[in-house]
Amino acid sequence: MPEKAEHTVSCISIFATPLGNLWAGFSDRALVTLSFKPSPPSSVSTKSSHPLEQPLRLWLEDYFFKRFHPPTLPLAPCGTPFQHRVWSEVAKINAGNHQTYGQLATQLGTAPRAVGQAMAANPVLLLIPCHRIIATNHKIGGYSGGEGTNTKRWLLHWEGAELP
Repeated sequence: MPEKAEHTVSCISIFATPLGNLWAGFSDRALVTLSFKPSPPSSVSTKSSHPLEQPLRLWLEDYFFKRFHPPTLPLAPCGTPFQHRVWSEVAKINAGNHQTYGQLATQLGTAPRAVGQAMAANPVLLLIPCHRIIATNHKIGGYSGGEGTNTKRWLLHWEGAELP
């Protein structure tokens, strides 16, 4: 588990995407958050000199040009050990694929609701692809990024996922 300093955002960068602006919060050594929320915290200065900004920009460009590959950036999302366990499993799901909350819960030996709560707390959208987890009844389910389920549906469609 990373130390508290690993979760402290010291630099923010903003990236334009087809879904609107994403802002990234970096600690000294890792990406801490990636969010569609309207604006980053005002307590942190926006600057574009973080060493991970360019690798993240390139990964986002690849993603939005449908060149899907797992990210290689160091991540330090703030979360509980259980959330980190869930996020690690979700990160293994490739673009174009999806699982249900129930399937993921079975893999982890936990309840679907607990998986859903971990997904809702995911601070690193896209790189920890929580949008690839759908409801057990195979409906879209919830999504806390961007415009909610519209954004989730767009991302899944963009990746070529087959949805009922």
